[in-house]
Amino acid sequence: MKLRAVGFSAMLLSTMAMSTLAFFALAVAASQLQDEFEIGAVEIGILGAVNTGVGGLFAPTAGRLSDQLGGRTSMAVTLITTAVSAARGPEPRKDLMFSLPLATSGWPYGWGTRACNQALADGVRA
Repeated sequence: MKLRAVGFSAMLLSTMAMSTLAFFALAVAASQLQDEFEIGAVEIGILGAVNTGVGGLFAPTAGRLSDQLGGRTSMAVTLITTAVSAARGPEPRKDLMFSLPLATSGWPYGWGTRACNQALADGVRA
C-alpha cells in the first residue's frame, strides 16, 4: 500500500472518529456525570438527543457545503469544529452546563460522514 493511501485512510478514520467523539464520550462518562453533577438518566438521554438532533438537522447543509468546499477542506473544517466544541468545555450555568457544548459538537457529528464521502469521491475522480 502506498504511503499516500495510508495517510488518506488515516485522515478518513480520524475525521469519522473525532466527529462522533462528543456523543460517545457522553455515553462512556454518563454514570460519572450523573454522580458528580446530579444529572438524571433522562437528562443524559436528552443531551445525547440534542447532539444527534443538531447533527441530523445540519447534515443536509453539510452535504451541500462539502460539495462546494471539496473533501479535503470539509474534513479539515470538521476536525476544527470538533476541537473548538471540545475546547469550550462545560458552561458555568448548571441548566446549560452540557447542552451548549453538545449542541455545538452536533455540527461535526452531522458533517463527518459527508466530508469523508466527498473526500472519497474527490479521490476516485483524481
